[in-house]
Amino acid sequence: MAEIAGYGGNVTFVGVIGSGLDARSWTLDLSADTPDITDFDDTGNWRVFLTALKGWTATVDCVIDNADPVQPSDVGTNAVLDLFLVAAGNNYTGNAICNSLSATVSVEGEATQTLSFQGTGALAIAGS
Repeated sequence: MAEIAGYGGNVTFVGVIGSGLDARSWTLDLSADTPDITDFDDTGNWRVFLTALKGWTATVDCVIDNADPVQPSDVGTNAVLDLFLVAAGNNYTGNAICNSLSATVSVEGEATQTLSFQGTGALAIAGS
């Protein structure tokens, strides 16, 4: 198994944020709804579940780039989100809506922001 170092990662929100996103880390969460479909005919006291709708969300933590900051108008924008594992390698890609931006400024450290994205449609792995 080939492990991947995290230092080569990157994030782009194609056509919206682009290179202005100085990402430090990102998190991707995939989920599937699993409704309980247990009925009276199911035996053995075991519940039965059905795989239903799938979805995904992502969160990106980054340093605020004063030369090219994320704009308030970027919140609510739908575009292609690329989450890179390494700078020139495989990446997760899919359409997403930037649904929140939280900024944090501290006397003791750099100014940071957290962007949250709601995936809309399928998520794929691209690259090689």
